[in-house]
Amino acid sequence: MKDKQTNKGLDLNDKTPLEIITLCGKVKFSTEKTLEVLSGLPDIKNMVSLEENINTPGTEEYKAYRSGISQGDLEIESAMYDQAAAGDKDGYESLTKAQRTRAINDKLKDSFGLGDEE
Repeated sequence: MKDKQTNKGLDLNDKTPLEIITLCGKVKFSTEKTLEVLSGLPDIKNMVSLEENINTPGTEEYKAYRSGISQGDLEIESAMYDQAAAGDKDGYESLTKAQRTRAINDKLKDSFGLGDEE
């Protein structure tokens, strides 16, 4: 029987490292936790290089991780929007709170380089 790394039925052996990095970004795993997930895969050989790449702007790994974060945010806020549009008061409150938080984080990032980087 083949030994597989799984997470709630998710077969990570069927995904490329970049797909896993994107998925980890979507669920907002820290880069450290993302590296822990990747370290259990058989074809990952150079963790030091991978750690450098996931933290270096412009690399494929960095782009995949940051893209995953944005995709996850979009999916969540889109679902909240759908709830709010259907008249769900909790959905509306959750959406406006998320929008306020994003606006604050964007302003902190623009002004001081601070925000929701991880």
